Amino acid sequence: MLDTYSILKNSPIPLYHQLKEILKEVIAHQAPHTPLPSETELSVHFAISRPTIRQALTELVNEGYIYRSKGKGTFVKPQKFTRNFGQWHGSMGEEITELGYTVSTRILTMEYVFADETLIHRFPLNHRQKMLYIERVRAVEHTPILFIKSFLPSEQVIGFEEVDLTDTSLHHALETTYGYTIARTRRILEAVAATGEQADFLEVPVGTPLQYFENIVYLDTGKPIEYSFGWYRGDTVRLTFEYTKR
Repeated sequence: MLDTYSILKNSPIPLYHQLKEILKEVIAHQAPHTPLPSETELSVHFAISRPTIRQALTELVNEGYIYRSKGKGTFVKPQKFTRNFGQWHGSMGEEITELGYTVSTRILTMEYVFADETLIHRFPLNHRQKMLYIERVRAVEHTPILFIKSFLPSEQVIGFEEVDLTDTSLHHALETTYGYTIARTRRILEAVAATGEQADFLEVPVGTPLQYFENIVYLDTGKPIEYSFGWYRGDTVRLTFEYTKR
C-alpha cells in the first residue's frame, strides 16, 4: 500500500502535511472501511515521529476521509455521493450508476389513493381523482441513502403497478414505458432531523441529520407527472448547485 511513497525530510512542506497528502492518495484507491496501516507501521515506514503521524490522521478524520474505531484502528470512511441539484442530470440512480456503483430500490408501498388537499394544490385535480402512491427506499451498494414518497396521476400511469422498479428509476420507467419526456423539476430543500419512520428505513439513529426535499416534476407538455418528497441521509449524499448569472 505504501511501497511507492516516501517523505522528503528537507522539503519546506511540513512532514504531517506530506503524510496527509500521501494517505489521501492511498485512500482514493481503497474500498470503504479498509483499514489503514497503524501509527507504528507508518512511523517505521516513513521514519517520522508518532505525534507527526497523529496530526496527519487527526486532520484526515476532521476532513471526513477516515474514521477511528477504538481498539481496532483507523479505516477508510465511505465518501458522500454528489448530486447536482442546480441542473437536471437525470435521476439519482442514473447519476450514481455512471460512477460505477450499484443502485437498487425496495418498494414499501404501491397503492391507489384519493387526492387530498396537498395533491389538489399541486395538480389540477378534484377530490374523486385517484393517485398512484409509491413509497420506496433507494440503496447504493446495499446501503440505504434515500427514503421517498411519490404521487402520480393514475390516469397517466395506467398499469404502472406492473412495472419493476427494483433496478431502474421511476423517471426512467416513465420515459421508456409510457414515452413521456421529463422537462423540468421544481424542488424545495430543507435540513431536518430523522424521525422514527425515517430512521428505521434509512438505518440511522433518530435525530440523524437528513436532507429533506419536495419535488414537482413536469413533462414537456407542461403537465405535472409526479409530486414527491423524501429524505437523503446526510452522511452519504452531498448536494451541489450551479447557476449562471443573469
